[in-house]
Amino acid sequence: MRRNSIVFFSYWYPNKNSKVFPVFVKKHAQSISLNNDIIVLSIHFVKNSTLFRKKTEIVFDDMNIETHQIYIESLFNKILYVLLPLHYIILKKHVKENILPKKKIDIIHSNILFPCAIIGYQLSNYFKCKHIITEHWSKLNHFFKNNIYRSYGKKTIDNADAITCVSDILQTTLKKHTSNKNIFVLPNVIDQSDFYFDSSISKDPTFTFVAAANWTVPKNPFYFLDALKRLKDENKIPNFKLYLIGNGHQLDVALRLNQSHLFLHGSDYETFSTIIAEALMCGLPSVVSPVGIASEVINDSNGFIADNTPDDWFTKILKCYTTSYDPIYISEQLKNKYDLKTVGNLFDKVYEKVLP
Repeated sequence: MRRNSIVFFSYWYPNKNSKVFPVFVKKHAQSISLNNDIIVLSIHFVKNSTLFRKKTEIVFDDMNIETHQIYIESLFNKILYVLLPLHYIILKKHVKENILPKKKIDIIHSNILFPCAIIGYQLSNYFKCKHIITEHWSKLNHFFKNNIYRSYGKKTIDNADAITCVSDILQTTLKKHTSNKNIFVLPNVIDQSDFYFDSSISKDPTFTFVAAANWTVPKNPFYFLDALKRLKDENKIPNFKLYLIGNGHQLDVALRLNQSHLFLHGSDYETFSTIIAEALMCGLPSVVSPVGIASEVINDSNGFIADNTPDDWFTKILKCYTTSYDPIYISEQLKNKYDLKTVGNLFDKVYEKVLP
């Protein structure tokens, strides 16, 4: 198999200021590194008391991926974030001085349309290489309605050699804005060594619902909270517990998922929703909003997708509560679907189309 030379480019990448967010981008880089020669290039705009200071660090991660972190520190970091010509100058100079002397570039692989892919497209033209975009962004529609760079964004996606989206629902959103035919669905990576059904963990003696999320918009826990209150008031489910888990260590989440009986996820819009897959991998039947990968992974054997209406949430939770499920079967459905190797092989197929 051909080992392509990839510059994996992102404004969203774990760094010294935020080591865990957004880890899903880093996991894509790690999946690509299994079969390709990859250098990560990331840039971060950081609030600081200085007018302008640029710092560069080159580090190697736990999979020995060479990672170039550029930090732009300024009191006016938010203004600098939208000065895309400045980004282009800084990044072009860095690539010429720190990457090209080491290796040729087959592909610049940008993550998220704004500002990353817009700059990635310009860099790919300058360095005469292919340009691929991976899209995770929930604000695409808003960008194309309001952003001053929307015409540049349109040109960028129209001319991309390939675009990958993390879910069917995001692909549908993207297709509203481009006639580009080379759009593929390619999921996030989920570590199945962390999330799996563990029969040695005892279920809570009281029937337990669990929900886990970063509880900010567009998450909406009131879809299921109101339904649970009604189920309690009408004595449909007389005795139960509900655990609401916020951000925390993923192994703690996996433990709680295994201890619980039914997973709930209420939201108005998401591009992937990793937690849905994590709950299913732990063998947990689920009732979820019609967001992210819900339609791709939820079926009659593992739960329901609820319309975001009070009556449907009430009905679907009750149906799920009264249905018997096989946790082993639920967990096996997603086995080897989102692991590093599988996702890496999917990226390779995209690269093969771009570099035959």
